[in-house]
Amino acid sequence: MATVQTITRQFSIKVNGNYIVLEDPNPELSADEVKDILSNHYPQLLNAKIEKKGIDDNGVESYEFLTIAGTKG
Repeated sequence: MATVQTITRQFSIKVNGNYIVLEDPNPELSADEVKDILSNHYPQLLNAKIEKKGIDDNGVESYEFLTIAGTKG
C-alpha cells in the first residue's frame, strides 16, 4: 500500500545578507500571488523573481524570491 506525502511550500528571501524563511499564507495561491501578498511586508518583493528550488525529502517545496538590487551611479 502506497503512502501519500503532503507537499508543503516554503518561501525565502535574502534580507541584509541573511535568509528569512516565510510561511505559505495560502497553499491554494500561486507563487506569484504569494509574492503579491508578502510584498505588503517586504516591498523589495515587488520586482523580485521567483526561483523554484525543488522538493526536499520531507516534502517541502522551496521557493526563493530573488530581489533585483539596483545601484545608483
